[in-house]
Amino acid sequence: MDNGLNRVMIQQGLKTDAFGREVYAFGKIDSTNRIAKDLAKAGKPEGTLIYAEEQTHGQGRWGKSWYSPWGKGLWFSLILRPKVNSSISQLNGMGVLSLAQLIEKKFDFMPQIKEPNDLLFKNKKLAGVLVETSRSQRSISHVVLGIGLNVNQKRRDFIPSLRNQAISLQMVTNQVVDRLTLLSDLLVQLEKNYFLLINQKVDFTVHPFNLSGCHPIKNEVGVHHAAGR
Repeated sequence: MDNGLNRVMIQQGLKTDAFGREVYAFGKIDSTNRIAKDLAKAGKPEGTLIYAEEQTHGQGRWGKSWYSPWGKGLWFSLILRPKVNSSISQLNGMGVLSLAQLIEKKFDFMPQIKEPNDLLFKNKKLAGVLVETSRSQRSISHVVLGIGLNVNQKRRDFIPSLRNQAISLQMVTNQVVDRLTLLSDLLVQLEKNYFLLINQKVDFTVHPFNLSGCHPIKNEVGVHHAAGR
């Protein structure tokens, strides 16, 4: 059985400046987003990572659940504290595009992007992003960016109701994926794109996509930007 990733393993593999420098790693919990919101309210710094091997009530958009079995995916949340309110609306796009860019780079295939926060392959769900914002009267207090990525599931690892609706990186590539390396690389991609966004150097707005195929294109500053055909 996969014994899972822990805080020491995650921090030893970090290649980031801010993301993951403070880590809370759990075995089985209800939701990384819930814990992240509590820690954000307690004043934990930007980039704090909340990671779980299994979620019993993983959160999706519109109150839907995200199936998060032990040792098979990457289930985590990041605490963000953007100063520029105009960037908040693009955090979903930033998260989804970061996932898509990394997957294309590491596994040589481009997942489909379903607006505003899902990645699909052959119309089956591969990953999702959930952004939750806390506002004070005049400004954003904090943002929690939640990520769910199916990594090493086989078809039988999904509950029956999801077997025709979900897919994993292992199912696409026919290889077992090193989750620790993948997490480290994903944090690098997220951090890079996040600071491009808050410094207003890149527009990460996700537009409606034709799911028969969509690809990133380079915008004026030479960074991948979403476009559909």
